[in-house]
Amino acid sequence: MEKITFKDLVETPWKNGQGTTRQIAIHPKNADISNFQWRISAATVNAVGPFSNFDNVTRSLALLTGEKITLNIQGQTVELHRDGQPVTFSGTVPTEMTDCPAPALDFGVMTNNNFAKHSLVHADFNDRQTYQRKSSTTLFLALKPCQLDKNSLDTFDAILLSETDPNCVTIQTQTRTAPLLIAEISEYCPAEPQ
Repeated sequence: MEKITFKDLVETPWKNGQGTTRQIAIHPKNADISNFQWRISAATVNAVGPFSNFDNVTRSLALLTGEKITLNIQGQTVELHRDGQPVTFSGTVPTEMTDCPAPALDFGVMTNNNFAKHSLVHADFNDRQTYQRKSSTTLFLALKPCQLDKNSLDTFDAILLSETDPNCVTIQTQTRTAPLLIAEISEYCPAEPQ
């Protein structure tokens, strides 16, 4: 079980200067943006424009801060809001951010389809409610301060669990409910049919 403190993450600028990225987790550990099996990050965006193309990659995106962002994914308009569900789409299809009324922070999960698949959901938990993990790798991102199995999390801190960690975790809240983003990542051998 690894705690990832958001304020300690290194913020790096995009090549086009239209935003910055904080890498939260990547697999393998020594991978980069060109050869990851899966990657989780948070990006600050302040301008509209096209997304980078990622062949054979599935992407999910959620909004952490800002008013909203509007995406055009292969001709379909999708709005992301802070309290809404994430959107999942292919990294290969033409995708563009068409509206960003104010600087925003988004949360993204990417999996290389040859090695892994993922889900990303927004869920609200009551105090001492439990969550049963569904995959070998699970990342919880706190949207408000809370505790996860006695680990105190500030806003946007994360807990990363691997296959050797407990399958069931308990969430403790400091307010009425604890909203979390939960990324479930299932890794598999490339030889397995999918």
